[in-house]
Amino acid sequence: MVNICESNGKLVSNGTNSEKQVIMKQSNGNHCTDFVAKVNKSDDVWETTNVEQNKIDSFTIHTCAIVIASATINGTIFGVVNSFGVLYVYLLEKFSAQQKVQFLEPLIAGVGSVCVGLIFFCSIFASLLTDRFGIQRICFVGGLLATVGMYSSSLSTNLTQLYITYGIILGLGASLSYAPSLVILGHYFKRRLGLVNGLVTAGSAVFTVIMPIMLKMLIESKGINGTLEYLSLLMSVLMVCALTFKENLSFNGKPKVTNEEVVKCKRKGLMKSSLYKNKLYILWAITILLSLFGYFVPFFHLVKHANDVHSEFKGEILVTCIGAFSCLGRFITGPIADISNVNRIILQQIAFCSIGLLTISITIANSFGLLLICCGLGLFDGCFISILGPIAFDLVGPENASQAIGLLLCFCSLPLTVGPPIAAYLYDVNGNYNLAFVLSGIPPLIGAFLMIFILKLQRNIRQKVKLSYEDTNAYKSVSGNGLKETNNKLCVTLVNNDV
Repeated sequence: MVNICESNGKLVSNGTNSEKQVIMKQSNGNHCTDFVAKVNKSDDVWETTNVEQNKIDSFTIHTCAIVIASATINGTIFGVVNSFGVLYVYLLEKFSAQQKVQFLEPLIAGVGSVCVGLIFFCSIFASLLTDRFGIQRICFVGGLLATVGMYSSSLSTNLTQLYITYGIILGLGASLSYAPSLVILGHYFKRRLGLVNGLVTAGSAVFTVIMPIMLKMLIESKGINGTLEYLSLLMSVLMVCALTFKENLSFNGKPKVTNEEVVKCKRKGLMKSSLYKNKLYILWAITILLSLFGYFVPFFHLVKHANDVHSEFKGEILVTCIGAFSCLGRFITGPIADISNVNRIILQQIAFCSIGLLTISITIANSFGLLLICCGLGLFDGCFISILGPIAFDLVGPENASQAIGLLLCFCSLPLTVGPPIAAYLYDVNGNYNLAFVLSGIPPLIGAFLMIFILKLQRNIRQKVKLSYEDTNAYKSVSGNGLKETNNKLCVTLVNNDV
């Protein structure tokens, strides 16, 4: 007989003889962590020992190397992406001198947008490939493609070639490296996952601080093509980082069978249907999608906007301030998000509301006011980014986290792609970015409002769980098989991550 009960706020699963024990979740507010699971079935024995559990949340040489490598990958990819506004100005000068093309601004902005869109859109495929072929292999291949794409961009002579090399090849390679860099963290960290995600995502902020100034110096000394060549060397670092990503096969229970048999078992399925049954996750993912229209507009167009309004602070300095305060926001938010009674959804709601209001405020500020707005944008951007991964782990569990993160990033690809070209088009029509920044600030405000319904659904689930556990000892027989089951169907649903 399988008995499911609550002890000190924890769900515990006990069994005898050869019956199957399931992995239950601990629910404390919005956090879910796995308990030790043991499956005794014929000759296949799966169990997790205390020694293996000690590998989780421990800062060893290997896990520290993983954190540093993940931070470097995030920094390299998004340091370049977030600094595209610097490249945008010089690419505009280059191609406007070479050829007269109508709507040149949105076309050049589209190069960066295609790259960003593919980074996120292909993340779901990167997650599927990661589950099938392993984190290390896919991340290495991604680094190779990113290097080839960036170097080929330095040889591009027209916009069509640039769309293929920078937009498609670089975007695809970066995607294959980015998703595994997040997934690997769940193999070695659970209780400290918020802190570690804050450290890792801070990599992109640190690189965003350095990259705009470095790019401007490189372009002035080496030209735009020479700068892209140097960036290809930077992209090759992704392959080195991938070598540290050795998977921890015990993070879901280490089998007493060969590793080959484990991997075969792990790779049987492609997309897990439980993700689509998880209403809380789907609602959250759709909210994130709607919130990100215009997210990259400040990163792409702030440099040109600062020049247009004759700000005392150059656009490169403003982007650097966003990166610096984004780094600060990630360091602050990570530890806060790990506090058990802090709801990570509320943190994200505050971040979206603030980002929306600050983006709209760009239209009425210049000089010092613009600098303050950029500092605020960075701070709340860091808050939003650092808890994306932990929230995904909260809602679906570690066994589904890889595909959950990939699916979420895939959802984000459309809004992140269309924002900057539309903003460039509005600039081309109106001669300024006022309407573009106002429209870019509205979606985060809508997202913050929609999160009210997510919080309400969370509270309803917790209330049902609390009421249902009062009945956990009420069993009824199942005709035909002689087994018993709890009348608390919600428990089974929670185990299968169906809510």
